Amino acid sequence: MGIFSGGEVSRDEFERLARRVEQLERTVAALSLQQGGGYAGGSTAAAGSSSAPGGPDLTEVMALKQQGKLIHAIKLYRELTGLGLKEAKEAVERL
Repeated sequence: MGIFSGGEVSRDEFERLARRVEQLERTVAALSLQQGGGYAGGSTAAAGSSSAPGGPDLTEVMALKQQGKLIHAIKLYRELTGLGLKEAKEAVERL
């Protein structure tokens, strides 16, 4: 049963969709932050504290990068944003 089929959505399906929405909101917030904007929509509590409205705090990521710990910075960035490896690597390299 799908969400638009007119039937009920199972609890597991609902939770899966809720997790996906949270991940997408973190991704949008991270991308918005990279572009210099602030994403004010959605719930980004899982993304960490914000240095800009709705965006994750990237202070520690930048510190790790400056210390030459690029892999650790990318890993932390992925945890904060939910982005994939390639996107996170490119984002950290642009910071």
